[in-house]
Amino acid sequence: MRNAKLDHALQRKPRHSCRDLHEAYRASEYQVFGKPQLTLAVDRHEPALAALLVAAGVDSAAYLTACNPGSRRLSEPENAARTQALRSHLAEHGYRIREGTAIDPGGLWPAEPSFLVLGIDAGTARAIASHFGQNALLLIGADAIARLYWLT
Repeated sequence: MRNAKLDHALQRKPRHSCRDLHEAYRASEYQVFGKPQLTLAVDRHEPALAALLVAAGVDSAAYLTACNPGSRRLSEPENAARTQALRSHLAEHGYRIREGTAIDPGGLWPAEPSFLVLGIDAGTARAIASHFGQNALLLIGADAIARLYWLT
């Protein structure tokens, strides 16, 4: 969970993978909008996600954001523009998406608009996350367990 010391450090250091940052990513709630609405957690099986994957006819997904690259806070307009760029990129490549938002349960970090991308392979998802300057992403296999993968 994030704390004031970590929050301050994240504003000053553009990229790092300290233990506190790792714990913050693991503690976050990854919401997916739609029916059914889902809340994903790192390393937890989500039965409703398993059903969604089966219904979509896919065995993989990724949870991606373009906000706050390198865990550096950007303004809301900057994050909105980055989110639109990611949305456009995913649409151009024909990915089926569900919108969502990543939430810090401690409330110290702003919510980040995100996308559950159905049917994307791990390599492509990592490349997109890297292109948008992200530290990490969630990759999901047929077991419907969201696993945290670090890029930095």
